[in-house]
Amino acid sequence: MKPLKRHTVCISLIFMLLNAPAWADESETFHFFFQGVYKDKVTLNRVQQLFHDFSSHINLPVQFNSQANLDQLEQAVAAPPADLIMWGYSDNLSDLLHNEGYRQLLSSPVDIKIYQYSHSGKKATTPLKVAVLADSTALYSAQHFYEGKRASVELMIFNDYFSIVQACMRKEVDVVISAKPFLAMQPDTIAQRFNVIQTLPEHAKFSIWVKSNMHSDQLNTISDYIIKREPILNEALDTQKFKKHF
Repeated sequence: MKPLKRHTVCISLIFMLLNAPAWADESETFHFFFQGVYKDKVTLNRVQQLFHDFSSHINLPVQFNSQANLDQLEQAVAAPPADLIMWGYSDNLSDLLHNEGYRQLLSSPVDIKIYQYSHSGKKATTPLKVAVLADSTALYSAQHFYEGKRASVELMIFNDYFSIVQACMRKEVDVVISAKPFLAMQPDTIAQRFNVIQTLPEHAKFSIWVKSNMHSDQLNTISDYIIKREPILNEALDTQKFKKHF
């Protein structure tokens, strides 16, 4: 019986190896990129909290990296190339990443809202000054929403949410268009000053991109991980059910 047990163990080990994710080189670091919606390390810390077990799931060390806009992302994906990119969807993002050799792995609709800051006695300006995050799916949604109304609206682009809040305090903007993370990480004293006045029609999406040549086992491993975390991502980002694109 002992040889049979050893034989059974060997078969089990072989089965596990054959079914493990076929990463190109298990000594390499997996580069996980995302949009840095806050300054400094605030976004980085939040992403590491949300995906704290991702490294153990893929059996590789993970390096998290943030960029503020598509210009920075374009420079960053070259060296070392990103293995995975999480970013709010836009046509510009899609064109950039397809040109750089990436494919969309998953996407989910995400709610975009119009927030009004409680200024003391400030009247709305003409054109309406709308603050929005650079190269975000909120900007993509706002451009669709205000299409044909550009004469009465000025989209003011910012690289991070803190800068948007500061502009609100200086009474430089009338409203903010953004996804949930805009207020989710603000102090209560700041968040309470914003009121939701409208939800935009569904144009916005949260998108996840990977290298076009990524092995199918890797695609399934990553997508299964994300889909299992749908409730957590829904709470943090207002995402919904993720759709596979492979």
